[in-house]
Amino acid sequence: MFKNPLKLSLLMIGIFIIGVVATQTFKDGIDVSGFIRLVEWATLYVLPWIFLYWFVKYVKMKK
Repeated sequence: MFKNPLKLSLLMIGIFIIGVVATQTFKDGIDVSGFIRLVEWATLYVLPWIFLYWFVKYVKMKK
């Protein structure tokens, strides 16, 4: 699935960071507004850039 070890390591680091943030958010109490703000920020600012990267890569592959 992952032929490039850099992609695999970045995926593992991302999952670790998400896990730590989620664990700390739920450990500190029931207030999940910080976690919800983090998810909203990721969907507004990070995911469009990831989508754009994969879309450009797909278009270049089709040429």
